[in-house]
Amino acid sequence: SNYLKLLIVARFSKEKGYELLFKALSNLNCKFKLKCIGEGCTYENPYFNKLCLKYSIEPQALETTKNLSKIYGDNDFLIVPSYSESSPNVIVEAILEGTPSIITPTGVYTSLLKKFNLVSNSFNSNDLTEVLKKGFLLKSDPIKYEAVRRELLKKIKLYISTPSEAAKEYEKLFLNN
Repeated sequence: SNYLKLLIVARFSKEKGYELLFKALSNLNCKFKLKCIGEGCTYENPYFNKLCLKYSIEPQALETTKNLSKIYGDNDFLIVPSYSESSPNVIVEAILEGTPSIITPTGVYTSLLKKFNLVSNSFNSNDLTEVLKKGFLLKSDPIKYEAVRRELLKKIKLYISTPSEAAKEYEKLFLNN
């Protein structure tokens, strides 16, 4: 398609970076559709509604969903504009469904996503806008986009562990200390 399908899955709050994202999107010179899923993502929430009006953004807003896996797969990018994250599950979930993530420079997945120019340099909306533009260019090249999706899927599997693998790694840490 000639527009980006973007998804944010996070409760509506300042630390999750909704205003940063909306400001970045308002400066984006390509077409997009945004879906917001999370507690407080409703036009009945006066703060959410005010932010949408302020930046002239009209996302599809849902507080819950029954099939998040399908929604990940239906979008081009998951956006994680958070100011603080440790290890956001949504990034792993999205990549496992074939959806790359565009993020701010926080959390354990920055080095993985930087390789593909999917991390903003700062928490400045102009930086996030630039990364969104790179996402649009990547999506405009289907062969490259598919290659990135496959590479991310391969690499994310190296980051995640089964519960028994994680327990063995913790045991090693405890035994060595």
